[in-house]
Amino acid sequence: MAGEACGEWVTWSARFNIHSTAGQALVQCFVYVSLAVGFATSAAALVQFYAPYAFHTGIPEIKAILSGYVLDEFLSPGTLLIKALGLALAVASGLSLGKEGPLVHVSCCAASLFLSLIGPKSRDGSPGRSQNESQRRKTLAAAATAGVAVAFGSPLGGVLFGLEELDSTLFSNEQLMWRAFVTSAVAATTLSYVDPFGIGKLVLFQVTTSQQWRQFELVPWLGLGVAGVGFLNLTPD
Repeated sequence: MAGEACGEWVTWSARFNIHSTAGQALVQCFVYVSLAVGFATSAAALVQFYAPYAFHTGIPEIKAILSGYVLDEFLSPGTLLIKALGLALAVASGLSLGKEGPLVHVSCCAASLFLSLIGPKSRDGSPGRSQNESQRRKTLAAAATAGVAVAFGSPLGGVLFGLEELDSTLFSNEQLMWRAFVTSAVAATTLSYVDPFGIGKLVLFQVTTSQQWRQFELVPWLGLGVAGVGFLNLTPD
């Protein structure tokens, strides 16, 4: 259970029966550095030799795909597998990694795999979503918003991410926005149900405060919003 002390935990110095302070520091430092380098090297080797398209965040390529470019290998099952393994190894190595971009990539890979499994044709014989590029792009766009919703535990944040960072022309479709919101809500609800951290929260780090905001504070915040909109209207495209 989360928050409970583990009675079986022992340090590496205790495992090797080292009692001196200097020896304990050296052994624990050596083991930590060795494991970190080993995990990071393994992640890099997997990407380099098996899935070169899994080498970074993935958001620029997702934006290119939604704009009409064809990058089938970027969404392949192999890329999904190596991306998942590489992320686990990279995080285990202690590297400071953001989860927004990788989860967008992973969710789009999962959506692409699902589209390939449901068949190339629909019931009436017309091309299915896997063959219809327009429908495929809409599905991938909704999947991308779900990835952001899982990363931050915010379905609305996923939709706003799609509007701001992905294809604004694509997300101008009201029907797609609703689909993206429902997809993000389902993803966040699933994350809450699975509870991977065992803490009952959508995100690992959560900021809470006991001080309630007051109504007059809305006035300066609204003023900042109006000023921001005015500044954007004054600046050239």
